[in-house]
Amino acid sequence: MFTDATVVDLSIGIEDGAASEPDPASIDRMDHREGAEWLAENLRATGSDVTADDFPDGTALAWEEVHAITHTATHMDAPYHYGAESGGEPARTIDDVPLSWCCGDAVVLDMRHLDAGDEIGVEDVCDALDELGRDEELGESIVLLQTGADELWGEPEYLTEFPGMGREATLWLVERGVRVIGTDAYGFD
Repeated sequence: MFTDATVVDLSIGIEDGAASEPDPASIDRMDHREGAEWLAENLRATGSDVTADDFPDGTALAWEEVHAITHTATHMDAPYHYGAESGGEPARTIDDVPLSWCCGDAVVLDMRHLDAGDEIGVEDVCDALDELGRDEELGESIVLLQTGADELWGEPEYLTEFPGMGREATLWLVERGVRVIGTDAYGFD
């Protein structure tokens, strides 16, 4: 399907206590020795006579326990995030969004010339498409908004200092077949 495609990972990982998050994730890490002690304790609770030293070199599982909201780091908001209904039908939850929608040709619209708090309108979208030499027929392209907010990742300003998509521009894209719109900012609108 993507024989000549370049796959680009744009994700930001979940970070412990990131200042860019309004409700920062917390990550509790357990090394291999702590994992052996935890596993032995849980096995003893089921009646097994085991200690951490019974595992090879006194080590076992290592892992992280993550506490995070669904709006943490790189994520996808399903229509359900915005309301119980969409177009008069039950809104899709994230498990109802086809994975195939998340793979495909991307169109990056440069909105870095706009100020924080500005509304991205239809004219802004059309101008960005013109800059790319693209017509308005987007089909199932994934539209990515480059606002410049990514430069603020790690700072509290990341939460507020970006232009946001307006309703009319969003509808305009959807009417042209766009199913997925991404942004480098914390929020979309």
